Amino acid sequence: LVWAPDTGDKPVSAVQLLNSGNLVLLGIDNKIILWNSFSHPTHTLLSNQDFREGMKLSSNPEPNGDYLTYFLEVKSGDVRLYAGYNTPEVYWSITNDNRKIINKDGGVIYLARIEGNSWRFYDENNGLLLQLVFSSNPSTLNSTWIAVLGTDGFITFYNLGLSKSASPTKIPRDQCGTPEPCNNPYEACSSKKCYCPSGLVPWSCKTGISSPCGASNDRF
Repeated sequence: LVWAPDTGDKPVSAVQLLNSGNLVLLGIDNKIILWNSFSHPTHTLLSNQDFREGMKLSSNPEPNGDYLTYFLEVKSGDVRLYAGYNTPEVYWSITNDNRKIINKDGGVIYLARIEGNSWRFYDENNGLLLQLVFSSNPSTLNSTWIAVLGTDGFITFYNLGLSKSASPTKIPRDQCGTPEPCNNPYEACSSKKCYCPSGLVPWSCKTGISSPCGASNDRF
């Protein structure tokens, strides 16, 4: 068995892929929705898909140990990106992103939704609180956009109407905003670039200190 939805042991009579991209499983009367894909996101959000408190978007829905897993949640009135360490670490939140446009002060975020060329954040009464515009091109206003949380920790916005072209606007803003931006663990990140701090060997970015321990003589 590769995949099975949780329908509460109720029989499924029909499967429909709606124009919105939502895959729905219908009950025996073809009216009651037993399960729908919009309520169970993996690593991608579609236009007009509600992302609510209690849902999770994951960069690696089936962790295999090859990558650090990143995930997105609506939590405590905010939308946050986490690095999946043993103790999850927040590395981005919409309330701390200075690119956001404030439509209403003082509200508590309940859901997020891609609409037009912006990601919008609403309260429980569907009042618009914030938005982040990811495309300034007016011709893309009616395009179908998706947001993908990649294994690099970035959320990237893609326009499905233009050969899946990517918006230059990413979340977080640049490489240095992710938890592990550099391939070398000794490197530091600043101004969108990784560099070797002074005091380390430039070509390898290591300490230059040799350990007396070795695989053949280590003893505990």
